[in-house]
Amino acid sequence: MHTFLKKNLPVPESAKTIHNSIVKSLKRLLELDVPSPLHPDFKYTFEKMLNRFHQYQGEVIRNYGKRVSCTKGCTHCCHHWVEDVYSFEAEIIVDYIQNHFPERIDTIVKTCRENEKELVRLNDIMEQKLTENKGEKEISEIDTTDLLLACFYQLERPCALLSDKGLCTIYNIRPLTCRIYISFSDPGHCSPERINSSDIPTYLLDLEESASKLLDTLHEKYNRYNKSGLQALLVDYLQE
Repeated sequence: MHTFLKKNLPVPESAKTIHNSIVKSLKRLLELDVPSPLHPDFKYTFEKMLNRFHQYQGEVIRNYGKRVSCTKGCTHCCHHWVEDVYSFEAEIIVDYIQNHFPERIDTIVKTCRENEKELVRLNDIMEQKLTENKGEKEISEIDTTDLLLACFYQLERPCALLSDKGLCTIYNIRPLTCRIYISFSDPGHCSPERINSSDIPTYLLDLEESASKLLDTLHEKYNRYNKSGLQALLVDYLQE
């Protein structure tokens, strides 16, 4: 698999200051007495938090001294099965879809269902193989979630929210989990056929634990479906 190095980049004091403001924004979101993340006050505060997260990442990368190779039109990451999406993110994304391109809803739902069906198929195959070889030491040490997601990536099935031109149709409100992937190498190295290469420096530049805990609490506050996959959540919310 690619070498995912979470929180490997040094965080300068200037970025820590930005992170503190992100934590304050998240606390503000939790304090809001609103029934839905679609409330204007929630959406405004959350948008400000996303902008600060972009600044935080930029400051960390600038301090690291390397240039991110991810550019507009590079869609390798958009062929992953996107997990760990927060409930409020999904609801905001669905609202955006309904207001900006409602004519694509049926296509989006169809694609999401097809992708989820493939994920389930792969999971059944993986569980069968692991059961057949459960006595082997190497098998017992496998992270089954990572293995499943890696297998799905190799199918090269695009996200249901990619346009015909290969652009993210919800880029400004894309989930945090989509924002944390960064690479300093040739974008071609991120292709599915290279997923088993151990020398590809792909990083996960995420928020610190103090912010992650607040996000988890916020997720539970608005959670209506026991799911975390973006495309699985889209189907449920779009068909309410």
